[in-house]
Amino acid sequence: KLNYLEELIDEEYLDEKDESSLREGLYAGLLAGLKDPYSTYYTAEQYKELNTSNEGSYVGIGAVLQKDDTGGAKIIQLYEGGPGEQAGLKKGDVIKAVDGADVTDKETSVTLTIQRENEEKTRDVKVEIRDVEIQTVSHEMLSEDTGYIRISEFSEVTSDQYKKAFADLKEQGMKKLVVDLRDNPGGLLTAVCGVLR
Repeated sequence: KLNYLEELIDEEYLDEKDESSLREGLYAGLLAGLKDPYSTYYTAEQYKELNTSNEGSYVGIGAVLQKDDTGGAKIIQLYEGGPGEQAGLKKGDVIKAVDGADVTDKETSVTLTIQRENEEKTRDVKVEIRDVEIQTVSHEMLSEDTGYIRISEFSEVTSDQYKKAFADLKEQGMKKLVVDLRDNPGGLLTAVCGVLR
């Protein structure tokens, strides 16, 4: 069947075929045939992307963005201590433009044109581009003796962030703790074990 399909592609396919893509598709199809959700084939690029999402850090401005009704990108979260927060960006700001320069790994900063909530005029903010640790843990005191920790996902940075949050709450007089895992999609088992230690 494989030989027949290769011949058919050679004879009938109009565009140029990419041998590498065909091989990768063959490997992916082989594992997909198992019908096992835990058995998956990743290309080198897909594997790198998967590992990057589990590392808990990336290069950027330290902001979570969401498409805005006006067509811009609205900042819905700023990572504490990240370059965006340090540059003066605020939650609710809408990014209207990014400077015309190509943003590659050689770039060290970008100028964002933003519109602040309840302000008519836009303003330019220069923000450094660097490694940003994703905040997977947030915390606060709910009452005089009850602490609250929310874990949004389990990545490589979660265990350390949890320990810092726990220590901070203890320092504030925490005697009881609520751990919120709602909407947490999971992640690294090692991170879960690190939190439980």
